[in-house]
Amino acid sequence: MNKLLPLAVFLAFFLPGSGRAASNRPTMKVGKVAPAFMCPQLGVAGTGKGSVVTLKDLLAKDQVVVMSFFHTQCVPCKKEIPKLTKIVAGRAGVATYCVFVGGEDEDSVRAFLKEYGFTLPVLMDRNGYRIGERYKVVQDEIAHVPQIMVISKNGVLKAAWTGFPDEREAQLASLLDELVAEAKAAPVVADTLTILFTNNTNGLTGPAPAIDMGGLAKRMTLIRRERAAAPASILVEGGDFFPTSPDEARTRKVVAAYRLMGYDAVTIGEAEFVNGLKFLRGLVDGKGLPWVSANVKICEKEVCIDLARGSILLNAGKRKVAVIGYMHPDAVGFTPEERFKDGGHYIKFTDPRPLIRGFVERYRKDADLLVVLSHAGVEEDRRLAAEVPGLDVIVGAHSQTFLTDPGREAGTIIVQAAADGQYLGKLVLKFGENGKPAIESYELMPLTRNVPDDPDVAAAVAAGSKPPKAE
Repeated sequence: MNKLLPLAVFLAFFLPGSGRAASNRPTMKVGKVAPAFMCPQLGVAGTGKGSVVTLKDLLAKDQVVVMSFFHTQCVPCKKEIPKLTKIVAGRAGVATYCVFVGGEDEDSVRAFLKEYGFTLPVLMDRNGYRIGERYKVVQDEIAHVPQIMVISKNGVLKAAWTGFPDEREAQLASLLDELVAEAKAAPVVADTLTILFTNNTNGLTGPAPAIDMGGLAKRMTLIRRERAAAPASILVEGGDFFPTSPDEARTRKVVAAYRLMGYDAVTIGEAEFVNGLKFLRGLVDGKGLPWVSANVKICEKEVCIDLARGSILLNAGKRKVAVIGYMHPDAVGFTPEERFKDGGHYIKFTDPRPLIRGFVERYRKDADLLVVLSHAGVEEDRRLAAEVPGLDVIVGAHSQTFLTDPGREAGTIIVQAAADGQYLGKLVLKFGENGKPAIESYELMPLTRNVPDDPDVAAAVAAGSKPPKAE
């Protein structure tokens, strides 16, 4: 990444039309609610870590927020920061931060600040995964700097400028005077719901082989970031998160990590039977994870009961989300038959469509959103959406499809996040006045080497834990 950053700086600032983005890359929309963030502030050397700064806390103090994004190799940044410092000096009601989006460590940043005499407080957003990506300053591991963002006291983005030519100095000063003088209004909160989703982790606790992407500890870092920033969110799994070959020890580590990550619903795929039915029953009966699987039955002779509950009603902010899970019978594939048996008990997969139709009838009036966790494959997801009206979102799995854009079938949104835990999917839905959800944004967030490991999940993966036993 560091090798790419100087090129990005050059392109963003020096191409014709200085102060404009040099490409068709997505940019922030002024007038919209500013993305929430949480980021550590650079502390004084030798005194430990600095405090954590959140947009929510800054707005609670009735402050206008100014952020200047920079990198130590950005030559234009060296000219912009002194201009900004002069404008905000002594200006009450304005919280101003330089946001570092490079890859260097804290000591390197301190040395840079000291060399050029920069005194504004700095937020350490290494590689841009906390703020830079959310504000579209960092895209595809390239930092488009310098950029300045200005946020009003009620949390609306009022300016998003690439570069800082001289004529903008007076413009910024005037804008800050205007925003500081404005009466504090109620914070603008978007009526959105974020669905974070994963599928087909295949038991990988670290990066996928030969790709250097993925890892449960990195996933947790992004989960924490996204859930802290979202007004309302749920976290769901489409199945096949157990290993692809029998390995009880590694499965325990995965389960321990999933518990810490706080999944709201997980469904069952064929991989969840990898260690046998008895092992899986122990996990489901132990209630350590929120399993939902409507059509997977455990039978003895001719009497069958649900292996797990079929659906769940979740509270997400002011919204209610009904979630059902299922595994298509064909997803069994070449899985050895003995994995679906335990003594006199055996697994039976029933037709999911009547169950899903019943799910729609049951929850359509009481829930704001109907979500299916489908372990069937993307083509079967399209057929399901066409045959069962009333579904809002299908979170898919099994086919391990890399859906860079959400699918649409008969009004149902279909998503899936590839395989091996390389991505954390994010679907943001916005509710209109009629209560109907529409896509606000969608992305598959890569778990690259630049995403730091969450220490709690890293420890769980290292240690593992024993699952409860079936009685």
